[in-house]
Amino acid sequence: MMKCIKVMMKCIKKQQQICLVISSGLVLIAGYLGSSQDSIAKASTLQAAQAQSCGQVSFTNTGIDVNSRSYALTTGDFDGDGKTDLATANYFSGNTSDNVTILFLNENGGFDRSASYQFGALPSAISAADFNRDGKLDLAVCYSGSNTVDILFNDGHGAFPRASAFAINNPRGLAVGDFNGDGSPDLAVTEFGSVYLWVIPVNGDGGFEPAERYIVGQDPISVTAGDFNRDGRLDLATANFSSSTISVLSNRGGGKFDTPVNYSVGGAPESITLGDFNSDHKADLAVASANTNAIWVYLNNPDGSSFQPPKIYPVGNVPTAVATTDLNLDGKDDLIVANLGDNTVFVLLNDRGHGFINTTTIRVGERPAAIAVGDFKADGKPDFAVANSGATGVSVLLNTTICAPVISTVTTIQSSPNPSRAWHVVHFRIHVFAIEGRTVPTGKVQLLERGVPISPWLSLHAGKVKFSTNDFNADIHKITARYSGDALHQPSSRQIWQVVYPR
Repeated sequence: MMKCIKVMMKCIKKQQQICLVISSGLVLIAGYLGSSQDSIAKASTLQAAQAQSCGQVSFTNTGIDVNSRSYALTTGDFDGDGKTDLATANYFSGNTSDNVTILFLNENGGFDRSASYQFGALPSAISAADFNRDGKLDLAVCYSGSNTVDILFNDGHGAFPRASAFAINNPRGLAVGDFNGDGSPDLAVTEFGSVYLWVIPVNGDGGFEPAERYIVGQDPISVTAGDFNRDGRLDLATANFSSSTISVLSNRGGGKFDTPVNYSVGGAPESITLGDFNSDHKADLAVASANTNAIWVYLNNPDGSSFQPPKIYPVGNVPTAVATTDLNLDGKDDLIVANLGDNTVFVLLNDRGHGFINTTTIRVGERPAAIAVGDFKADGKPDFAVANSGATGVSVLLNTTICAPVISTVTTIQSSPNPSRAWHVVHFRIHVFAIEGRTVPTGKVQLLERGVPISPWLSLHAGKVKFSTNDFNADIHKITARYSGDALHQPSSRQIWQVVYPR
């Protein structure tokens, strides 16, 4: 047997495609797996099914009480368990109930655990990023009542015991991005009651550097970041409430921005977001106009230098928030709109890049004010949450759209060490890829030896999972990684030979 193992190892090390070893009547066939990159390269040559529309979208609506009125929210894995949690910014007349609440997602897709933190008054915007580069998601919060923008630092377990603050009068809108190209996320903040947009560099330790102030329109209330001119740098766009304009600022490098170019919008633009709405691989803009009860969409010109005249899409009464995601997984960016005046959410599906169709109206809590997108069920379909500013709760909308699994996958498996010693620990790394498209497989993976499970079903996180065991005797073990598939992705599997020498 040991002679057989040694011959097998020579075969594997030479990276032969097929090795045939015959010893004492035992026949072993080994197929060289190569690296993950090799597998991807080979997989890319295969014929793969394209993602297709799932048809009419549908949602289930669940309310969560946060004991305060919610005005903003964001998503992220704050406790490092691989699940999408929620962070909400809540206030009630600027008193002691003003807080940031973290809602932790459990194994069953519900939010049954929470923690709240009080650092300032009237939190009005919130976003998540790793500001001190420790691998944990922190939070940036605008406190319009105490006139600061705070970074709340994650202790690694989903708690936020400390914060640092930057003083700005009445901060209202917030965008996060690496504006100066130093590898650390920075802040862009609108100052409501003025004409100013602030760009605040954040160093690698989470500290604030000297800020730059830019003149935009009157009462900037919302800001978004994207590479509008395709030069590799993040630009900025603001929605200016009282001047009924949007301002687009091009990043000229080093975190410095050019004088803004302004575009007219219907009365009282409340929210601005970006997406590729006509599938030309350029960032377009969508603006919620509260006075016209419509979404104004500005398509980027072919050269990326400016935006075309707006296309206008009617929605509900007093739209105050708009968000972008691909709800029906057809590869096109759709729009979600929160209408504060009639307590509804409108879903505008992208009509194959030719505009938007209002397909779904959902009743939510009182005075919806903000939207955050996340995959709460870990099924590959985007869900979203709505902050209800007139009630003490958040509405969570779970995407129940029925989709056939149409995207082919490739499963790769690597082990270390290989060869190993009997009863010593072996570490397995499994990665599942979608052959085409921008989706990331979810679902679970199980390891088997000759059809018998040697692991439980393991949940994928960002398409990856690890497993370790010390349960191998001296032999050549044929290990299979079996991916279950999910609502979009087809099952797949891959095998590896684990060679184990006597201890």
